[in-house]
Amino acid sequence: KDANKKCMEKADRMMNEGLDAIAVHNTFSQQWEAIPYQTLAAVHGYSIFTIECQNDYGNSHGVTDSAIETMKERWEPIG
Repeated sequence: KDANKKCMEKADRMMNEGLDAIAVHNTFSQQWEAIPYQTLAAVHGYSIFTIECQNDYGNSHGVTDSAIETMKERWEPIG
Protein backbone atom coordinates (compact mmCIF):
# COMPACT_ATOMS: atom_id res chain seq x y z
CA LYS A 1 0.00 0.00 0.00
CA ASP A 2 2.80 2.43 0.91
CA ALA A 3 4.75 1.55 -2.25
CA ASN A 4 1.69 2.25 -4.40
CA LYS A 5 1.18 5.62 -2.70
CA LYS A 6 4.82 6.58 -3.26
CA CYS A 7 4.62 5.49 -6.90
CA MET A 8 1.53 7.66 -7.48
CA GLU A 9 3.17 10.65 -5.77
CA LYS A 10 6.30 10.25 -7.88
CA ALA A 11 4.29 9.98 -11.11
CA ASP A 12 2.37 13.13 -10.17
CA ARG A 13 5.60 14.98 -9.37
CA MET A 14 7.16 13.96 -12.69
CA MET A 15 4.05 15.02 -14.62
CA ASN A 16 4.08 18.37 -12.85
CA GLU A 17 7.68 18.78 -14.04
CA GLY A 18 6.45 18.21 -17.61
CA LEU A 19 8.80 15.35 -18.49
CA ASP A 20 8.38 14.10 -22.05
CA ALA A 21 8.00 10.45 -21.09
CA ILE A 22 7.27 8.75 -17.79
CA ALA A 23 7.33 5.00 -17.15
CA VAL A 24 5.27 3.67 -14.27
CA HIS A 25 6.34 0.19 -13.27
CA ASN A 26 3.60 -1.12 -11.04
CA THR A 27 1.32 -4.11 -10.61
CA PHE A 28 -2.20 -3.47 -11.82
CA SER A 29 -4.01 -6.78 -11.75
CA GLN A 30 -7.42 -5.14 -12.20
CA GLN A 31 -8.58 -2.15 -14.21
CA TRP A 32 -9.69 -0.10 -11.19
CA GLU A 33 -6.12 -0.08 -9.87
CA ALA A 34 -4.89 1.75 -12.99
CA ILE A 35 -7.67 4.34 -13.06
CA PRO A 36 -5.94 6.84 -10.73
CA TYR A 37 -2.90 6.87 -13.04
CA GLN A 38 -5.08 7.16 -16.14
CA THR A 39 -6.91 10.10 -14.55
CA LEU A 40 -3.65 11.75 -13.52
CA ALA A 41 -2.28 11.37 -17.06
CA ALA A 42 -5.44 12.90 -18.55
CA VAL A 43 -5.28 15.87 -16.16
CA HIS A 44 -1.69 16.55 -17.20
CA GLY A 45 -2.24 15.91 -20.91
CA TYR A 46 -0.27 12.66 -21.17
CA SER A 47 -1.28 9.74 -23.36
CA ILE A 48 -0.89 6.22 -22.00
CA PHE A 49 0.84 3.22 -23.51
CA THR A 50 0.34 0.01 -21.51
CA ILE A 51 2.77 -2.90 -21.61
CA GLU A 52 1.43 -6.13 -20.18
CA CYS A 53 4.07 -8.60 -19.02
CA GLN A 54 3.00 -12.14 -19.81
CA ASN A 55 5.83 -14.08 -18.27
CA ASP A 56 7.67 -14.46 -14.98
CA TYR A 57 10.27 -11.72 -14.61
CA GLY A 58 11.22 -12.38 -11.02
CA ASN A 59 10.22 -10.84 -7.73
CA SER A 60 12.44 -8.09 -6.39
CA HIS A 61 10.04 -6.88 -3.67
CA GLY A 62 9.63 -9.99 -1.54
CA VAL A 63 6.00 -10.56 -2.50
CA THR A 64 4.87 -13.96 -1.30
CA ASP A 65 4.05 -16.71 -3.78
CA SER A 66 0.49 -16.84 -2.45
CA ALA A 67 0.02 -13.09 -3.07
CA ILE A 68 1.32 -13.51 -6.61
CA GLU A 69 -1.10 -16.39 -7.19
CA THR A 70 -3.96 -14.22 -5.92
CA MET A 71 -2.99 -11.48 -8.39
CA LYS A 72 -2.87 -14.02 -11.22
CA GLU A 73 -6.34 -15.32 -10.33
CA ARG A 74 -7.90 -11.85 -10.35
CA TRP A 75 -6.05 -10.66 -13.48
CA GLU A 76 -7.90 -8.59 -16.07
CA PRO A 77 -6.49 -6.64 -19.02
CA ILE A 78 -5.75 -2.98 -18.44
CA GLY A 79 -7.06 -0.74 -21.19
